[in-house]
Amino acid sequence: MTNLNPREYAVNDAKVDEWTINNIQRLQMSTALNGLKLEMSTGMKLTAKANVLEVLRRYIFSLPRTKKRAFRILVQNGFYKKRV
Repeated sequence: MTNLNPREYAVNDAKVDEWTINNIQRLQMSTALNGLKLEMSTGMKLTAKANVLEVLRRYIFSLPRTKKRAFRILVQNGFYKKRV
């Protein structure tokens, strides 16, 4: 599973819905997952004020520091699913 192409993956909303968090936190998490995918595929930052990895670390504590490694871990844990 080297060289993951973020354009081939979509956020797995069922995995996010498994968590017992309220609607605002679920929205933050799904937005951060979409933002990470966008930043990985385009190379542009989503916002200047909020770092997507910091938002994701509120809920997933053991994420690596780099976006590539974090994306790979999130794909392995089922937060992203392969597009059909």
